[in-house]
Amino acid sequence: AGGAPGAIVEQVVKDFGAESIKEGTLMEWRKKVGDSVQKGEILALIETDKVSVEVLAEASGVLTEILAKADDSVEVGTLLAKIQTGAGGAVAASAPVAAPAASAAVAAPAEAVDVSGLTGIRAGLARAHAA
Repeated sequence: AGGAPGAIVEQVVKDFGAESIKEGTLMEWRKKVGDSVQKGEILALIETDKVSVEVLAEASGVLTEILAKADDSVEVGTLLAKIQTGAGGAVAASAPVAAPAASAAVAAPAEAVDVSGLTGIRAGLARAHAA
C-alpha cells in the first residue's frame, strides 16, 4: 500500500475483526503529526464494545495529518490520518547496527603465559584465563 516516494497514503479504519462490529471509539494516538512511522507500527488504539483494535501504519513515512481525535466515534472506512511516504520513515530502518564491543577485546594481546606442554584448546584456555 506504499506507492511512489512522496505519495500520500490515507490511513482508514479497515475493520474491527468481525463483520458485526461497525464502529468503535478512538482511544489514543501513539504517534503525533511529524513523527516518522514504519509500516506495521501501531499508530492508534480503537475500542469497541467487544474488542480493542490496534491501527497499524499502512506505509513507512511521516505522519502528516491526523483527522480523528481521541474519543471520536469511528466507523469502518473512516479516514484517520495521512502518511507521506519516502519522507524519513525508511531512513531509521536502514541505520547501521554498531558492532559488539566484545570483538575489540579479542584483538588485545594477552600477557605472556607459560603454555609449554599444552596444546590446542588447553593452551587457548590457559591464555584466556591469564588475561
